[in-house]
Order: sequence, then C-alpha cells, then structure tokens
Amino acid sequence: MRLWLVAACSALVLPVVPATADATYRQGSVYARVTDAEVVLGNSVAERRWSRDALRTTALVDKRGHDRVVSAGSRDFALLVGPAEVGSESFAVSSVAVTSLPRGIYGNVPKSAISGPGVSKSDIAVSRLFTIPGQQAMRLQFRGELFNAFNQTNFAAPVTNASATNFGQITATRDGDPGRVGQIAIKLLW
Repeated sequence: MRLWLVAACSALVLPVVPATADATYRQGSVYARVTDAEVVLGNSVAERRWSRDALRTTALVDKRGHDRVVSAGSRDFALLVGPAEVGSESFAVSSVAVTSLPRGIYGNVPKSAISGPGVSKSDIAVSRLFTIPGQQAMRLQFRGELFNAFNQTNFAAPVTNASATNFGQITATRDGDPGRVGQIAIKLLW
C-alpha cells in the first residue's frame, strides 16, 4: 500500500506566499525566494533550495566563492508509519510563510557547542649533577630543556561569526604559542 500525503510547509522569514507567486524577501544578508518550482533560503554563506512539488533538497550551495553545489537531490526526512516509510518527497509545498525573528533571539545552540582542535605540546628536560673533585660541598648541574620539542602547531578555534566569509575555517594558531624553544643552563651549588 502506498501512502500519499500533501501538506503545507512553513519555512523561514513575512507574508504567506501563494503557490503561484514569484517573490524574493530580504532582511540583511538573509533572503527567501519563492517561485512556482522552488523555495530558496540563504545568506552570504550558504543557500538551500527545495522543490515545491516534491519536498526534497535540490541543492545545498556554498556561497563563499563560486556558488559551489555541496549536495543535490537529497531526501530531507523520512517518517516510519508502521511498516511504511514516508519520505519528504511525498509532501508538496502549497504555501510559504516568511517571518523575521525578533531582535535578541539567537536560537537554541548551547554555549560552547563549537570546539576547536586540541592542544598538543611536549616539553623535554635533561639534567646531570657532577661533584667537583676536591670540593665535596660544591656541585655543578648541567641542564638542557626543549619546550614544544616536536614543534607541534596548535591551531586556534574556527571562526564562529556566521556572516563572515571564512565561517568555520581555522585561520590562525593559538596566541602565545611559539614554535620549538630550547635553553641550556649551568648551575653551581654550594
């Protein structure tokens, strides 16, 4: 048995747009474009396009360069109803509501949801203590130390500003994290 469902889907950002209207709505860098064939939501970083007749992502586009298509033709969701599976392509978009969020609303992503790469640093120290012949109370210590001995690069956190062109990219190393540093010391103990 095949199950057919038709539903009205609501999306992002002002008035309800009838199925036959072609319109574009923009607020800052966020835009919504509705045509007879597709619904497009995007900003300066990414754009997602949905088909209106079968709710399916037709393209996910990286807008930070040459409009590179990251993926195309993917199923957005699947519902299991008993033994039957109903995919998003079984739904159709009859109208789209475009509304803006009030200022101060930032979503539901928890604090520190984006973490950067780990830190790896190896320090090595070697020392040797010698007694000075004829001077039992005097000793000489030689010491050599290497900080970040294997010269491992520690990268900073990725850019978290969603409107930046380099969003999600790691563009720097950690502050105050020099490369390999070595030192030697001689110490006279008496």
